[in-house]
Amino acid sequence: MESERDWASDLQVNIAHAILDKLVEPRDHAKFGAVCKDWYSLRKDYSIRKQPLLPMLMVPTLLGVDDHGQGEFSKTQRSLYSISTGKIYDVWGLSVPDKIRYCGSSHGWLVTVEEKTVIVLVNPFRDGLTIRLPPLDFPAELLSYSEYNVYKVILSADPLSNPDNFIVVAIYSGRRRLAFYKSSQNCWGYIDRSIIHIDDAIIYKGLVYAVIQFGNDIISFDVNSSSEPWELKRFKSRKPRPEKVSELHYLVESSEGEILQVHRCIEFDPIGATKSFEVFKLQLVQEKGEDEGIVDKAEVKSLGTDVMFLGQNHSFVVPIDTPCSRRFRLCQSNSIYYTSEFLIGLPNDVGSFNFEDKTFRPFYKYHPCQEWSNQMPSPWWITPLLL
Repeated sequence: MESERDWASDLQVNIAHAILDKLVEPRDHAKFGAVCKDWYSLRKDYSIRKQPLLPMLMVPTLLGVDDHGQGEFSKTQRSLYSISTGKIYDVWGLSVPDKIRYCGSSHGWLVTVEEKTVIVLVNPFRDGLTIRLPPLDFPAELLSYSEYNVYKVILSADPLSNPDNFIVVAIYSGRRRLAFYKSSQNCWGYIDRSIIHIDDAIIYKGLVYAVIQFGNDIISFDVNSSSEPWELKRFKSRKPRPEKVSELHYLVESSEGEILQVHRCIEFDPIGATKSFEVFKLQLVQEKGEDEGIVDKAEVKSLGTDVMFLGQNHSFVVPIDTPCSRRFRLCQSNSIYYTSEFLIGLPNDVGSFNFEDKTFRPFYKYHPCQEWSNQMPSPWWITPLLL
């Protein structure tokens, strides 16, 4: 009897996966998973075992065009653009805060900042469900600029799936310092405030890694350490690069489980636009008894079947080398898809870079009447939560 149940279970999984192979869009996967608990489990198993979902681009929702050809865009709703089909979907009706900027997109959540530098996690796929975190420790004279006091925020996991075991890492203040929040402790921890100019951070194998401006130094620390101040490990590049203010740096975990560092060069000619990318595989070496370690970098000439997504979102890759990846016909592997950065370039600095032929291509076409406004956030990558 046990073997019969296993056979029947395997058949159900195989049939469900065959159906999901045919469904291109995350919204269709969401509908599949919403039928019942069993189908939700099958959909979740599919995304783990066969093909992670591609993120979608969150773009302004066009409400209408006036007689002068000027577009009116919603301040509290967003649409989703699919890079796999090249279409915009308005049917989700995503609710978002009326904010000039967001400071993060991670595991399906947007991140905003309210008065007194309170970080708020917003789930647009659950009618704007919010989680308010404790306020960051800021001097009183800076609290009036709360919306600009946080540069970037990333999450370790979806807070709904892991309510008692998720971590938030924040790059905060004008000098871009580092802090972290553990849901199990409900308070912020502050890393050595002399460490400044953080460009990006990731959570990798239980440790937080951050890259410092100009990309020559990497720091790491254990968020589960019980000691305070938290012990930092610092790694200096064996071959330092020239310091370029116009360069941004990201840390990304590849599909092979390696740490990659990305250099993004933005030139102002006369407006900000991305001009080049370089990717390096990092090897962090620390000898026993030494306070500082060494970063060895090996240039990566190809991303293989990985697709990388960069911007103010949690930096990540999606491999599209499975049989069902044929449905992602407009998404190119071995490419970087990027969006604008806060205070760097303009919000329409959105495109893709192909490693094979070193070319840049637009993939999202702005509506003819969509003019950039400094009162509306630029497009963002977000991975739909299929709850």
